[in-house]
Amino acid sequence: MKLEEQPPQTNSSPQRTSLFSTHWEANEESLELGSYRQWSILAILSLICGVVSLIAFLYVSSVFIAVAGIPLALWAYFRIQRSGEALIGSYAALFGLFFSMFTLVGVSVMWPYYQYTVRTEADRFFRIWFDTVKAKDIRQIIEMRSPHWHRKVDADIEDWWKSKLTFKGEMDRESVDMFVSTLNDPCMKTLWVLGEQADISYYRTVFNRYYDSKDTVTCLYAVTLTRPEQSNQRETFFIRIGAERTKNPKDATHLGWALSGFPSVVKELPEELKKRQKTNDK
Repeated sequence: MKLEEQPPQTNSSPQRTSLFSTHWEANEESLELGSYRQWSILAILSLICGVVSLIAFLYVSSVFIAVAGIPLALWAYFRIQRSGEALIGSYAALFGLFFSMFTLVGVSVMWPYYQYTVRTEADRFFRIWFDTVKAKDIRQIIEMRSPHWHRKVDADIEDWWKSKLTFKGEMDRESVDMFVSTLNDPCMKTLWVLGEQADISYYRTVFNRYYDSKDTVTCLYAVTLTRPEQSNQRETFFIRIGAERTKNPKDATHLGWALSGFPSVVKELPEELKKRQKTNDK
């Protein structure tokens, strides 16, 4: 008896798999999905905040962007670290943190120094003005209301008055009003009467701001008068004076100071001086 020949097995027969097998064959699509990592939106926002915060070096009011960018960058960085490689952008968050901190530290150092230099320049300008008032040089007092590139103090007094004439040969009304108001200003009259008897010293800066490419400074100066017959008694009042520093429209590298309005006598003593007097009385 011949045994029946078994048909040869072909490769097309299905392979048996275990009923409890948990192995699945990975295809290209599943590998691509498994390697996909998403960018962190917070990291991108922190980087944008850090870069934009650099404008605070020009406009100090924008420093709040750097203040907001620091916690945002830290939040983004630690969230990426806890995501288990599901998020990317840690370097973007670190760069955003760097720019925000650089802006915050830089502005904190630069702007006080900048304000100090501006105040120092303004103090020199104000002292020149006080010396000019003591010398009763009306022409220079009026000219100091304009930047130096518009002043004509070197011209002869006759040529200076001619420069104030209109094309009709009449005196410019604005120049006449400025001349008369300067002569009648109470602060001017007070300083002219005191003359060299008044000791003028810087007291404090009331206002110091940079806006629209212009520095504006307002200061208080203490004017102390010692009466010859009563050398132990000293009377002090204060003068509020302001000036603006602008750029020359023809040459932006040239800056010039100009008086802004007439100085005014402060009738009431500043609060700091009142406290000092109360302390001395005790």
